[in-house]
Amino acid sequence: MADGKAYAFAFDDVGGFESLVHDGDPRSAGLILSPFGAGGPGTPTSALVSSLNNKCVDVPGANFVDRAPLQMWTCNDTDAQRWTFSGAALRSRNGTCMDVDGGSTANGAAVQLYTCNGTGAQQFTLTAAGDLVNPQANKCVDIKDRNAGDGARLQLWDCSGTPNQKWRWG
Repeated sequence: MADGKAYAFAFDDVGGFESLVHDGDPRSAGLILSPFGAGGPGTPTSALVSSLNNKCVDVPGANFVDRAPLQMWTCNDTDAQRWTFSGAALRSRNGTCMDVDGGSTANGAAVQLYTCNGTGAQQFTLTAAGDLVNPQANKCVDIKDRNAGDGARLQLWDCSGTPNQKWRWG
């Protein structure tokens, strides 16, 4: 550009915001495009299945209330196990979102259900490698203590590539 700076603009038409990347070097600028809100493929409402135990992310008792801790449960094709990406938010069947408690970025932060609000605590990306990453924390959704049983809780943890952090659409 005429001012000697390098700029890149991207517009998120779902979230309704734009971002600017300026690397301080007038010879280059960077832009990362994540189509479809970085959510990745999946049917409109699909189960999110763990590679650790082939169980599904579940809303306990199908009780879609704020702060309901998300858990793993034997897949049963109910609304309590149906998720879809809306932008970068993972929405439950009733429209509430997967959320990191209090917007924490710490290891061990609980992953829960909460009214969708568009904050970084509700942004997730399912990578091609199967990591479900919260970009705000740069951490993975993790099955706590590698518990393979029904009722195991979800948390954020440093990404390690272990099966309790690997996910796929079911």
